[in-house]
Amino acid sequence: MIQPSAMEIRKEARRRLYFGFGGLFVMLLLVLLAGLLTGQARQEAEVAKAQAEAAGVANPGGTAAVVPTTPATEPLGDITADPGAGPVAPTAEEGVVVPDLQPDPKLSQPARQP
Repeated sequence: MIQPSAMEIRKEARRRLYFGFGGLFVMLLLVLLAGLLTGQARQEAEVAKAQAEAAGVANPGGTAAVVPTTPATEPLGDITADPGAGPVAPTAEEGVVVPDLQPDPKLSQPARQP
């Protein structure tokens, strides 16, 4: 194995320092950008809240109370489903047998299992 010279060792150390400082600089920029964006959003929210209060809105940004216009019904009753009724027998129109699930009549022996 060849030993690196003192010049190569210094060069490698300098390169690592540049990459490290560059990474720190990029992270600093990202943190500053995030701070600017959240500060701007906070200011806009305060302005919007002040405008809503001036307009007489009771709950700005909240959900309005919904008053039902029809009497409340059971959701399963709306689709005529009764969970306590149990299974329903199929009618003649629906058919009792699913042809895809029947064994093939052309097969004389069952398939071998490996």
